[in-house]
Amino acid sequence: MTASEIFKISTPFIILIISALVIPLMKRGNELRKTFFELSAGVKTEAIDYLLNYKETNQPLKTLSHKIKMEGYKLDKDVKFSTKIIKFYYHNRSKNARFCRNVLKARGTYSVNEAKISFRPAMYLGLLIFSLAAAFQIWFGHKIYNPDATGIVDALPSFSLIAGGVVYACVVSYIIIQCIVIQVSKKRFNDFDENQPV
Repeated sequence: MTASEIFKISTPFIILIISALVIPLMKRGNELRKTFFELSAGVKTEAIDYLLNYKETNQPLKTLSHKIKMEGYKLDKDVKFSTKIIKFYYHNRSKNARFCRNVLKARGTYSVNEAKISFRPAMYLGLLIFSLAAAFQIWFGHKIYNPDATGIVDALPSFSLIAGGVVYACVVSYIIIQCIVIQVSKKRFNDFDENQPV
């Protein structure tokens, strides 16, 4: 049995796996595009009031309630960090808006300590592995492509692999762009004096 025949048989499963990965990513991506700064003025002022009146607690249910509220406000659960992002955004909207939006969208790619951002080394490794996997998938899809194929079924294994690889490459590129935007302004944000007038 050749590689092409194996992929012909497994094509429905490949499509199912790609769909299972891509559809949730698209839904999540659509949700992630929204940040605190896209919310209505009423919700934003409510969130700011909540941040100003927040008192730290060790009670599990209050901690859970806080986490849920912060997710609803599209902010990080770290109050000091979220407050700093809002102040930094409004301190110079034209210069800082893109950075602040990307920081809220790309949570998980960096770590926060005392409201300061630092990138995780594992994130770079993850992006490299994901990039190589996408490139390999596109290359392998191209390699098994049969130019003499007469029907869609014959071309489907190759097309499935290439399409999946392109989707993965787009996701990786999007994350890399976010990381570059954050990296460019990271030092300014980390050095930002929160007591400056907004």
